[in-house]
Amino acid sequence: MVERSARAGEDEGLDLAALLRLLWRRRWWIAVPPLLALATAGLYLRATPPVYRAEALLAVAPRPVADGDLPAPPPRLDRDSAAVDSLVQLLAAPSLRARAARRAGLPPEAADAIRAVRRGATRVVAVEAEWSEPAAAARLADAVVRLFLADHLARKREAARESVAWLEARIAEVEEKLARAERALAELRDRRVRTPGALVAATPASLAELERRYLLTVAQRRALEAKLAALGEAEEGRTLPGPLVDRSTAYLDRLETLHAELVAREAELSDRYGPRHPRLVELRREKRALEARIARERRALWRRFEAEVRRVGAEERALADELARLRDGLADLRRDEIRERELQREMERLRALHGSYTRRLAEAVGRERLAKPDVELVQAAVVPDRPVWPKPVPLLAFAGASGLGLGLLLLFLREQLDGGYRTASALARDLGGAPVVTVPRLAPRLARELPPADLVVERPRGRFAEAVREATARLLSGLDSGGGVVLVTSALPGEGKSTLALALARTAALEGVATALVDADLIRPSLGRRLELPRGPGFAEVMERDLDPLAVLCDDPLTPLRVMPGSVRRERPGRILAGEATVRIFDRLRARFRLVVVDSPPLAAVADAVSLAAVCDGILFVVRWRDTERTVVRRALQGLGPGAARPVLGVLQQVRELELARYDYAESGRARRGPVAWATG
Repeated sequence: MVERSARAGEDEGLDLAALLRLLWRRRWWIAVPPLLALATAGLYLRATPPVYRAEALLAVAPRPVADGDLPAPPPRLDRDSAAVDSLVQLLAAPSLRARAARRAGLPPEAADAIRAVRRGATRVVAVEAEWSEPAAAARLADAVVRLFLADHLARKREAARESVAWLEARIAEVEEKLARAERALAELRDRRVRTPGALVAATPASLAELERRYLLTVAQRRALEAKLAALGEAEEGRTLPGPLVDRSTAYLDRLETLHAELVAREAELSDRYGPRHPRLVELRREKRALEARIARERRALWRRFEAEVRRVGAEERALADELARLRDGLADLRRDEIRERELQREMERLRALHGSYTRRLAEAVGRERLAKPDVELVQAAVVPDRPVWPKPVPLLAFAGASGLGLGLLLLFLREQLDGGYRTASALARDLGGAPVVTVPRLAPRLARELPPADLVVERPRGRFAEAVREATARLLSGLDSGGGVVLVTSALPGEGKSTLALALARTAALEGVATALVDADLIRPSLGRRLELPRGPGFAEVMERDLDPLAVLCDDPLTPLRVMPGSVRRERPGRILAGEATVRIFDRLRARFRLVVVDSPPLAAVADAVSLAAVCDGILFVVRWRDTERTVVRRALQGLGPGAARPVLGVLQQVRELELARYDYAESGRARRGPVAWATG
């Protein structure tokens, strides 16, 4: 059987015949969803009331050209595309739609049946209203545009009035500022008129002369203060310093010199005479009189210096006051000049601003008087003559297409979720091109009457026996020398490999082929129990004790088949199977029998089958139809390794032949009517 499945990753290609078979096989998956969708759409058409749509068109009016002296109005709604989009949002305002519904005499929910749509890149905006009554739909659309135009014009006039009021307030404010500036300028000029003439006549040269005189007076005061300090030191007993020797102190200096001479003579006489000597007494009297005169002279000189310091200090203060007054007056004059220029510039700016506001006020008054809407009505709403919803043809077409798409989607998911092998060709590709035989399921009644492996003996003309004979013939033809050691295995437990191995070995024996069956499953041996063989050494004992494998063979009670039973479970069977004893046993059996069938554990369960595959001539791989996942089978086959035997035959177990015919009738030549089922062995 050859099928190119529609499932992703299953086959290399897809032909028309396989696709048609897939569609026919799943026809109800494709047909039922569209029928249900069409039925639902029909019920919806009968239950849904018709909806009528009325439409009114508005357009943003172009700006008018200036007429005469009246300037053109400022930019409006037709300035750019964003402004037209703003118009669409204004038309869709909830408050406007609610008012329109009330004006049209419709319930409040009618406000939700209104929408505004811009027509392409034009300045035209359509106001659409949908309702179950055509006349009501027209009234609703007309109410929206009428209310909007009235509100728009009212807003324009209100905006113009607000502009006029704002400009008038700004003009009054500018006039007040201008009056304040004029008053300030007049005050500055009046203050300049009252400025003293000396201050006005002051020049930089006269200011410099006054500063020079002030500095000279300061120097003179400081010199007099130095003389006073020197006189103070003289009072403490020191002579006058050099700087004080001038005409005012010459007399005092002479007295000081004479006093020094008397002191010297007194010292001389004191050494020569006694303290009461007349000359010494007279000298001392003269010295005391001189000291009194010096004191009087010093006091007189101190008084003269003090008077001079006071006079020079008064002159200094007068000059400082005059200099400060002159400086402050000149600074005030400069500040007044700067302020005057600032006021003049401010007045010029205010006069220009006043003129600008006056012109804008004239424009605003003109706009208020000649206010026109920026939006014009292009087409009033017309009562529609046919409903816009529901539309039977598009709705039914959409329902049918959606149902068909859903059916195809369900078909795709169904095929994707079915991960098992449904055709022999699919398994053959994963086995590297090895032939594949399908074995049917048997009815439960038949399976209860006889064990499946006994059917090849008791009912050799049955479909199960025919399938096993076909598998036997293909197996022998697939081996290089027409015989050899064949490993019967599967990917998972429960695939029916042990039952198939027994049935296949019995069929070969009945056909006259020298056949031996070896139970090499050291994990779950089952052939000895099924055949009720006597207890004795088995496969593991032959390897461990180096026994003759022919000596432990038992007879099958139904056929000429010779059977090597299994052994008790081993803890580490992999080490036993990987030895040379396994090669020796199979060589001995290969020399005696044409066909040796080896029942092994599943590939995905333990590593025993991989060890056995390395010493066998071929592999018969058993897969349960539609149940065993393909990924599991592929991983199991990849685990065989490069040195293992190649698969020579694949068997799809428990096939439902009538269902298999829906996938590919050519692959099910034995299809019959009636149920077929077989319980796994």
